[in-house]
Amino acid sequence: MRALAAVLVLLLMPAAHAELQRWDVNISLEDDGTARWNVVFQYKENISRSDYYILAKVTEPGVLADGRFVDYRLAQQSIGTSIVVEGINASRVEYRFRTLGLVSDFAGFSNFNYRFTITELTDAFTVTVKLPLGFGIAEKSKLKDTGLNPFEPVWGTEGSDGRSIYLFWQLEKPRIGQAHNVLILYERVLEINQVAQNLAIVILVTIVVLFIVYSRKRRYDEVLPVLTEGERKVVEILLREKKDTDQRRLVTELDYSKAKVSRIVQNLVQRGLIESVRKGRTNLIRLKKLKKTEEMKQENKTVK
Repeated sequence: MRALAAVLVLLLMPAAHAELQRWDVNISLEDDGTARWNVVFQYKENISRSDYYILAKVTEPGVLADGRFVDYRLAQQSIGTSIVVEGINASRVEYRFRTLGLVSDFAGFSNFNYRFTITELTDAFTVTVKLPLGFGIAEKSKLKDTGLNPFEPVWGTEGSDGRSIYLFWQLEKPRIGQAHNVLILYERVLEINQVAQNLAIVILVTIVVLFIVYSRKRRYDEVLPVLTEGERKVVEILLREKKDTDQRRLVTELDYSKAKVSRIVQNLVQRGLIESVRKGRTNLIRLKKLKKTEEMKQENKTVK
């Protein structure tokens, strides 16, 4: 039924006003079965009209155009909800709302399941789903009799922000009409009091890490001037992210070719500035602990 509805929506929706540079969907699942959505359309030029359709009932809607809240038209239909904004002059449109009924029970697990259909041309489409605090992804061993994976598509990347677990998927230049069914099976792994204790530990560790990162950043600031423009941009992204970064994300953010990013990464690895770790069909990039500044500058001059 949902698949048929998605096709009908695709056929009935008006043509896109401008091509998208990015389409980012961020979903935070709540322990009451609802979900908070933040959907961002980054257009390549200013547009006057934008719309978003979701196959679910929504509450608490809001729309921002270039960071300002704007008026919108909301239409709750039998198969979903349409949100439309008109009369704007903006390149970034952000839809915020809460959904009901997208989380169900399955074999003792909570099950989030939604089918995303590409309805507009975009250079990059991403989905990030954050689990509720204290919840974890189902263990594969517990699902052996179901024939299901803990999450699908299986090429998604699992991570953590220090408090909650999240899953991330990215598509580059997806086709109009292309559909991806995102499914996550998850369960509670910590009680609230355990979460509080762990959170206190996380805060303490974060303070220590921030001190280390600050010290590292000062030393990297001294090295940045001797790098090429491309190398400097990659290091600046890694300094900002403060975590392992998918190499494909560097390609998207820098708008460089895959080959150029690969060359830059290889050069930075040779200089001892970063590490590149293979994971699946991509590489995870992270900063390395720098040697003494003067020694690093001398090595960089030697490499050049």
